[in-house]
Amino acid sequence: MLDLQQKSFDGIAAQYARARPVAPREAFDHIAAWVPPPADVLEIGPGPGNATVCLAERGYRVHAVELGAELAEHTRRRLTGYPCTVEVGRFEDATLEQESFDLIAASSTFHWLDRDRALAQMALALRPGGAVALFWTQAGRELEDPDFGAALNDLYRAHAPGLPPNPAVLARQSIDAAGAALAADPRFTGLEEHRFTEALQFDAARFIDLLGTYSDHALLDPAARDRLHAAITDLIDSRFGGNVLRLAVTRLFLARRAY
Repeated sequence: MLDLQQKSFDGIAAQYARARPVAPREAFDHIAAWVPPPADVLEIGPGPGNATVCLAERGYRVHAVELGAELAEHTRRRLTGYPCTVEVGRFEDATLEQESFDLIAASSTFHWLDRDRALAQMALALRPGGAVALFWTQAGRELEDPDFGAALNDLYRAHAPGLPPNPAVLARQSIDAAGAALAADPRFTGLEEHRFTEALQFDAARFIDLLGTYSDHALLDPAARDRLHAAITDLIDSRFGGNVLRLAVTRLFLARRAY
């Protein structure tokens, strides 16, 4: 099931690129303070290249490993003119040259990996003194009108009862676990966590566009998904004035190779 969830992103590269919020400039400022550009970056799972573009525009040379062939091609097209290459494959199985990168970056992907194998790959590929930047940006329910949250839960129970009742909690737990694994690995040191927040306004179309990029929605029965999205659209337009507020939260973990 996990592999199927990962691969569900491959067919929605353009939608993912436009709908998912990107980590703010301040997050990339922190990364650049740890590893100033120009430098060699290994990116894990660039998806459609949202974070890749931010890294390349700062002057980094990026090599990325992406599981989805369509996502990889989308990223290549977006990065034309930049020193960026993308290979298709699973990061844990990639053939990486030892001590060949100054920075390893992963935007909203590390939780999909086999943690032990991924950490071993990262330690192998980093140069002495190199850094790891693991970060996630999620548009959660923290700023939603309580009435909207309750009404939304009712719609999920009616149209998609198999989905987790509180995905934000599950996401938080997986991110916490990733940070804890990096902190506990003796091959890395000096872990820091930084958080950044931004309030985002969503009309119904943008809200549905975002939901469609989540793997649990992508794997729903199409008819059930259509009913759910139609009901959410009606809810936003008829009861909440056509707009809802969500808080985009970015969590950034930074650490260095210890030896």
